[in-house]
Amino acid sequence: MTTGGTNRGLAAALAAAILPDRADTLLLRACLLDAAPARRSWDEWRATVGDPKVMLETETRGLKGMLPMIDAAFRRHGLPGPDGMGIYLKAAALREELRTRLIAEFLAGAIDALTQDQVPFTLLGGIVAAYSVYDRPSQRHCHAIDLLVAEADRERTAAALARASFKPLAQSATEFRHAERLALHLWPDIAFHPHHRAPDGGVAARAQPIEVAGRAVQGACATDRFIMALSRAASTPERRNLRWACDARLTAPFVDWPLFLAETARRHMALPFALLCRHQAQSLDADIPADTLARLDALAAGAGALDREAALAGALTGLRATRHALAAPGVDTATRLAIGRYLALPSAQCMAWSYGPAGGVKRTLQRLHRPASYVVSRTRLRLAT
Repeated sequence: MTTGGTNRGLAAALAAAILPDRADTLLLRACLLDAAPARRSWDEWRATVGDPKVMLETETRGLKGMLPMIDAAFRRHGLPGPDGMGIYLKAAALREELRTRLIAEFLAGAIDALTQDQVPFTLLGGIVAAYSVYDRPSQRHCHAIDLLVAEADRERTAAALARASFKPLAQSATEFRHAERLALHLWPDIAFHPHHRAPDGGVAARAQPIEVAGRAVQGACATDRFIMALSRAASTPERRNLRWACDARLTAPFVDWPLFLAETARRHMALPFALLCRHQAQSLDADIPADTLARLDALAAGAGALDREAALAGALTGLRATRHALAAPGVDTATRLAIGRYLALPSAQCMAWSYGPAGGVKRTLQRLHRPASYVVSRTRLRLAT
């Protein structure tokens, strides 16, 4: 993205909001790279965060889900740690092993119920990655089952899931919870932001057979899993738990890059994807061709106004991300104004993304709600600190 200061400034703001910071990148490198660079990254990470056991025990953004991966790297590479670190990681890995068995049991029940009712579905997300690109499924912490189901099949899906002890949350037709608290989500697509979705995107047609929980099912292909992992980073607060980065890095060798580029262009995702893929390639040694990175940069440089607004909507998922975006080196006045317009005076299409269709008084109230909620959140944060 080198055609114009606004694009460079926007790229800097988006990068600050969605990319792993230095400490998180070092942790990912320690988990994902070969012995020598992994050990160097581990040492640098420890120097950055202090006692790793204390840091991991007290963090609040989901990094504990990385413990099985950290344990595998710790033992594979002989990483140094404080007293008790090895036992702490081993205990976490054993807990995840037991948890993975329970998830497999609940998933098998859901698969059997859907199969019995002949409901077409495609398995998405971390569970497919766990059973396809990780050394062991338990190395990938999974907190939910993700399914692609046609909207026309939602009612039959809910009836089948009820027999497998998955109940809908409140009045939701897409979010379910098992009696043992495991979440299950029904998705219309592999992209998380409405601007990027293509319900007829061919995900089900490209699905491939995979054995999960002792059942043969259709799982999203590697390219679609890669897109979904990047979309999670681009458009949800879950980017902070880093599991998307592991999924993407391990899936990259199996991606169909021409298909990936075609889907990225069709879904208008080039702005965040150019940044995320370059970080994967340059910082995590992901197997992404140089010509793919160049093509992503070219697509990002031609992003339209709605593409830019959608990228901001996905990136600015809270006060932390917004502050990072505004304060990032390289962010110019034009970009700060664009962020301000997005926060205070978003386009009608952006309002529809957030609130659904509306008009008149209701739309006016929705516009007032955005800056008011921002002020309230910022005040609460100040009072809490």
